[in-house]
Amino acid sequence: MTNLSRARSEAETQLRSLFDAALPHLAGDAAAREAALSAVEAAGLPTRRVEAFKYTDLRALIRSLAPLAGAAGTVALPDPLLEGACRIVLVDGAYHAGLSSPGLAGLTVTPLAEALRSGDAAVSVPEDGARVIERLNAAFAGDGVVLAVEAGAVIETPVEVLHIATQAASSFARVELRVGAGASVEVVERFVGEAGALQRNAVTRVALDAGASAEILRVQDENQGATHLGVVDAQMEAEARFGLVHVALGGALSRVETRLRFCGENGEAKLGGLTYLTGRQHGDHTLVVEHAVANCNSRELFKSAIDGRAKSIFQGKIIVSQDAQKTDGQMGAHAVLLSEDAEAVSKPELEIFADDVVCAHGATVGALDDDLLFYLLARGIPRKEAERLLLMAFLAEAFELIENEALREAVGHLIEERLSAR
Repeated sequence: MTNLSRARSEAETQLRSLFDAALPHLAGDAAAREAALSAVEAAGLPTRRVEAFKYTDLRALIRSLAPLAGAAGTVALPDPLLEGACRIVLVDGAYHAGLSSPGLAGLTVTPLAEALRSGDAAVSVPEDGARVIERLNAAFAGDGVVLAVEAGAVIETPVEVLHIATQAASSFARVELRVGAGASVEVVERFVGEAGALQRNAVTRVALDAGASAEILRVQDENQGATHLGVVDAQMEAEARFGLVHVALGGALSRVETRLRFCGENGEAKLGGLTYLTGRQHGDHTLVVEHAVANCNSRELFKSAIDGRAKSIFQGKIIVSQDAQKTDGQMGAHAVLLSEDAEAVSKPELEIFADDVVCAHGATVGALDDDLLFYLLARGIPRKEAERLLLMAFLAEAFELIENEALREAVGHLIEERLSAR
């Protein structure tokens, strides 16, 4: 009989040797970690034949793996996005107590490694084979942080979780945000690193109890040689409120998956994305919103500006189960191409199994408006400045999803810096 098994790529082969070296130093269930890696090995890294990875072929894009990050040396911290925030620092995937702020009243901060040892956190392996980023995280992530907000607590000070890479190495981290009933918190996850071809895997799990509220701003700003694989997985109970905005600026390759599930009625979620890519960057936002219960609302708006020979992908799906009557779900994805070689792919989808819903999706890909550009040029505004003004106006609607005004201004400044350097 002919053996049709696929030969392993260099990266797929390296996974086992990296895992065997890392496992003795990882807290948590070793058997679960082995099961996670074995599942990845059995399926291989996903190719374009896997529908969820049709436009981001990880096997082709990730040829080899960087060595695992070792002990960090001197760490140079960037200025905070927001002055006065409670800062939690993860260096090459590991919690750094010396650089982190203490917890706040109503907020408990626990290193993930400690939580894994005590049983307060667990290694879990997703059954869905398309969730390969999470399976890799389950196998390798030995540290990160658990943020637990007490029921009823209102955390007025924003929390910044700074992921900083100091080495051109592979790092894995997990953040767990647990918000008790009636509590509220605002979190900034920021990813930076100038250490060459670093490879980062970062998973964030969010659990919102009844009536809880959380706003997350996720800023991905690594160097132009980085690989960034990220997941945000959120579960919402009744009357919970959730806001999430992704800002994608850095990295040669980035893929961020967002999964949101309404588990209790009368929940509301607003999800957004702001992307600016140039050179040969490849950026992928993949989104799945599952309305499993009735009377919930979701809004998704993603905007991208693509320059050079960069490629932007948006894949979004709203799933409305049979019991999720009175669902209101709206999704939009819009991209502006700034060069002839830039490329944008938009793939919005609806899967509706209920009959009393209001759901819609839309997607556009185009260039800057010639008439508006001519209007500005005719008034003596230089072309680059005119294009910058039009791009900021195009992105403005997505900016408004960032509720904190100071953070909105900080993100606007980051994007304006990139646009001014075109």
